[in-house]
Amino acid sequence: MEEKLFKEVIFHMENMNLEEYLRKQLEGIKKDRMMLDKIEQDISEKLRIVNSTDYDELKKLLCYGSIAYCCGTEKKCPFRDYVLMKLGITHREYEKLKKRWDIEFKAFIRQKESAETV
Repeated sequence: MEEKLFKEVIFHMENMNLEEYLRKQLEGIKKDRMMLDKIEQDISEKLRIVNSTDYDELKKLLCYGSIAYCCGTEKKCPFRDYVLMKLGITHREYEKLKKRWDIEFKAFIRQKESAETV
């Protein structure tokens, strides 16, 4: 590990002076710190929400802010599964809802298409 790091430093130093190299390293560290701060804030917010049973709060745990946009249960997602569990919805019930939403969406599209052809 140290040898690899040493070779990387030598490679970069051959292409720029030491001061330039160190400034770039510092810039990278600052970007990493900003990213870690954002991750920390995000996790703190999720921890605050975890004990809620209010859907408007729980949906903040989800990727797109709504259970309707989540993947089916064939894909693993701890956030979707946690929200379903907190709302008392089983995987089977969720899959039935997804199928119903799909049927309603298709009907909406068909209705829209027929209205456009008239």
